[in-house]
Amino acid sequence: MNRSCPRDEYGRALIRLRLIAEGPKDLIGWIIRLRTNSAWNHIDAEDADGDWLGARARGGVARRPRDYVKPARSLILDIPAGELACGRFYRFLEDQLAKPYDFGAIAHLALGTAGRLLAPGRKWDDPASWYCFELIFAALRAARLVRVPDYLPIRSVCGGEIVAAATGLWHRVEWRFEAPVEKIRCGARWAG
Repeated sequence: MNRSCPRDEYGRALIRLRLIAEGPKDLIGWIIRLRTNSAWNHIDAEDADGDWLGARARGGVARRPRDYVKPARSLILDIPAGELACGRFYRFLEDQLAKPYDFGAIAHLALGTAGRLLAPGRKWDDPASWYCFELIFAALRAARLVRVPDYLPIRSVCGGEIVAAATGLWHRVEWRFEAPVEKIRCGARWAG
């Protein structure tokens, strides 16, 4: 049994992700939501102790307590993963702890086409630093839950790709909205 994996009500290993939208005072979050056309500006993965692992502008990749942020809205994704995949996912995240935040990814998002011209060789999965969505997507790839073909020119990853990967791979993803619930848009609309 893998200690870092959260469990469902039957004791099965799962990966628990939390997509969040922060308030209007969060400039980086505003840039992310605007440029990715998403309701979400951040994602974390919950471990078995209830702590959140993720990349933030303050502190880079770190483990944070459950109440470290008060989001305007959030969405919990419970993905049944099995012991092996769950272990790979959380091991990957543990190996990334203390790495810096990827401000280059945010500049790339903020500048759009100009960002691609200024940094044409940017790789979303460069392990030197991480932006939250790219960290979680790389962990899903390390767990072998998503595949990224070499011929796809991925420059960045956002919340829509995480939701699409989670819903496309699993026949059962448990969606739980934490209050306050609003209409949420990330490729589709869900009413709370």
